[in-house]
Amino acid sequence: MNGSEQRNYANLGAWWSLRAAIIDDYRRARANGATILNSRLDYAEIAERARNGEEIVVFTELAMFRRLGSRRAVIDIGSQAQPFQVFIPDIETDEGMALVNLAHERYLAEDDGRTTIRARRSYAYVQGRLQIFRDGPEIIVPGPVGITDTPPT
Repeated sequence: MNGSEQRNYANLGAWWSLRAAIIDDYRRARANGATILNSRLDYAEIAERARNGEEIVVFTELAMFRRLGSRRAVIDIGSQAQPFQVFIPDIETDEGMALVNLAHERYLAEDDGRTTIRARRSYAYVQGRLQIFRDGPEIIVPGPVGITDTPPT
């Protein structure tokens, strides 16, 4: 658009700083011995643990919400090379609705259909049981207590 579209660098700078601080918190927690896997850095280990149905905590970026039929949904991390996702088994329960609301209000960026995207923190710690779905790992999270801003201690 030949320079006609202005980016709000003050807002973007604050968002970039927030994301950098979140990643620094993750690195500190991991260095201090917290048992956290990273969906991008530890993908092979997550896939292996999913084959065993283990319960773990994963540090990941939540990118896109998709409904699967009328009652189930997933939140993708946005990587085609490493297709990890958060599986919500029932979005019609109180717990499922609360999780969907939390994801939209706190973590998922929203596109208004024009040029503006409402930025969110996007990074989260997700706790649940792993499983394999269509050759990729996913973590089952039935309610909002499975997603948090803070690393486990």
